[in-house]
Amino acid sequence: MLKASSSYAKTSSNLWSFILSTPDTNSYIAMGFSANGSMVGSSAIVGWISARGSSGGVKQYFLRGRTSSQLQLQTNQPDSWLIYATGPTGIFPSPPGFELIKHLDKTSSRMDYSTADVGNPQSPASAPSQSQATDSCNSKLNLNAPFTFGTNNLNCLEVWNTKGFILRYSQTSANMWSFVLSTPDTNSYIAMGFSPNGGMMGSSAIVGWVSSNGGGGGLKQYYLAGKTPNLVVADRGNLQILNNSALITTLSSRLYMAFQLQSNQSHQRLIFAVGPVGVFPSAPSFALTQHRDKFSTSLNYATGMEMKTSGRYVALCGLMIVILTFN
Repeated sequence: MLKASSSYAKTSSNLWSFILSTPDTNSYIAMGFSANGSMVGSSAIVGWISARGSSGGVKQYFLRGRTSSQLQLQTNQPDSWLIYATGPTGIFPSPPGFELIKHLDKTSSRMDYSTADVGNPQSPASAPSQSQATDSCNSKLNLNAPFTFGTNNLNCLEVWNTKGFILRYSQTSANMWSFVLSTPDTNSYIAMGFSPNGGMMGSSAIVGWVSSNGGGGGLKQYYLAGKTPNLVVADRGNLQILNNSALITTLSSRLYMAFQLQSNQSHQRLIFAVGPVGVFPSAPSFALTQHRDKFSTSLNYATGMEMKTSGRYVALCGLMIVILTFN
């Protein structure tokens, strides 16, 4: 999830100054200016400092090109749409070409410059706030999505704090369970796996994705028939998914994956994973690429509490997620 704040000032009638503040994640950061909210035709200031001690840099980039660096904009008024982005960890532009690797995360907002007075620093009134790009168990789901089940009375648990994974669930009837998994949208697939015994073999996972480049999205069940990628089989598994209940949608830089399972008791051992950036299952095989990160836990559905697991179990789940590549 992208976290950034910016301040700006109208220094004179045709000069604007900007300061962008972000966490240092050993990645490049960028602030783009767009006339219409689109990345096409926009210009961006990109900066980076390597954590390994090598020199950093600041350059201006244009979509499909690059120009010289400017830290102050000489214009009567900059473009009103702002695009913020952060790059992949540890990968920076370098000579001779200074090519820019595709961003890891981005967000956009619209600026109202009309309130700016010459010489008075300001923070953008419409800059993206952390609450707009986050979810929490204290907030209700307000999604314009065709859910086939109610979402107002779901139990909620922050299952993977470091990655912002939030699980909502409830037992709708004696043999029906409803789930909504909320995660940051990092242009990667996400997954929630169910293990009957904590081992690799025989586990099933729900995997969903929404491509940020217009390639569409999807949601499928996968079954772990073995320990090699070719034995992770799409459209197979032991989960009885209720017809038409599964969907995935995106809102405010988050993914929401919803589904219902027909079961008297869902497996308590859960596995969560996130896939590589920009790599998704595709026809005809819908094969999964190995995940880039994963997490496992055990859930007591009656109390809504995560149960402690042994180190050995966690290690087994880690191997299982590698094979399932749930994201």
